[in-house]
Amino acid sequence: MERILIVGYTTRQIAQSAVKAGFRVYCIDRFLDLDLLELAEQAALLDERAKDFGVRTFLDRIDCEIEGIIIGSGCERIELDRRLRERVIGNSPDLMQKISDKAYVGERIIDMGFSHPEIYTKERVTPPAVIKPLTGGGGLENRFIREKSEIEALEVDFSRYLIQEYVEGIPVSVSLVSNEKGEVESFCVNEQLIGIDWLNAPSKFAYCGNIVPFETELASEICEIAEEIIRELGLIGSNGVDFVISDEEAVVIEVNPRFQGSIEALEIATGCNIFDCHVKACCNEPFEIRKPLRFGMRAVVYAKADMAIGEDLRRWGFSDVPAIGTMIPEGEPVASVLGYSETRSGVIQDTREVIARLIKR
Repeated sequence: MERILIVGYTTRQIAQSAVKAGFRVYCIDRFLDLDLLELAEQAALLDERAKDFGVRTFLDRIDCEIEGIIIGSGCERIELDRRLRERVIGNSPDLMQKISDKAYVGERIIDMGFSHPEIYTKERVTPPAVIKPLTGGGGLENRFIREKSEIEALEVDFSRYLIQEYVEGIPVSVSLVSNEKGEVESFCVNEQLIGIDWLNAPSKFAYCGNIVPFETELASEICEIAEEIIRELGLIGSNGVDFVISDEEAVVIEVNPRFQGSIEALEIATGCNIFDCHVKACCNEPFEIRKPLRFGMRAVVYAKADMAIGEDLRRWGFSDVPAIGTMIPEGEPVASVLGYSETRSGVIQDTREVIARLIKR
């Protein structure tokens, strides 16, 4: 296996890990950032109107055979023909769609006996609550509900949304690798950056990155819960489980049956190549994970107001860099910043210094 197609809303992290692992990557992506185009042999814009997000059109255009397909975030509900489904490295599209349904997974987690936010119906809501799309990540469409009247005022198709109890606490996640034999290994607990003001988060629930690891006395318990969930759901490759630590209890929020936004911070912290681990696990080959040696961070900075990209931001230390001339609407992600340090405070300080350069521009 040499040529890999990665299809997702944002694929640069996965592509970078794959290239470092020795693969040639082809990408279908929502942003086509400069650093992605530098990594990919060929790339195309994600077609959000197509059921396969433009995979067949892309494959018909390129002049080589793709041997493996990776499905990334935002494309969990992709529809592929039988021949292409057989090339997927990781969870099958059918399984990915099932596990991406937050209501289905929530019920499964409750049945397993783990703590999970109570799931409400439109008619029976006890605020504070959260309404979120049944599928998809990023948190940008999640809404905080303070009163029942807010639910009644919403003009949405409730069959496409999940309403659940709001749990106050620290958002964390666990990244894991597993194979068809039921062998599951977790790296560590990751801190999730959600709704961070200094990253110009446009909403309370907007995903803003990760700091790896998150140090907590509950780390072993949280990892064990995540491992049992992944094993019970029959997931393979790189997957993640999101939690909230509330009142010294780990509450499971959802499961991500694909590469997570934390993989780059995880690679920085551990020195592992997550893509290599993923492929080996999916092929039932031996894989080895490592525990963190330092703190790794990836922060996503959002546009505080409408802005135009006037230069190549890579020169200032940014990743996921838009092309010069790109217009970024208020509330949309601009770029990412990576960092590492021996301490959590150190990695945050270094990251904030890079972001300050963008503000000064």
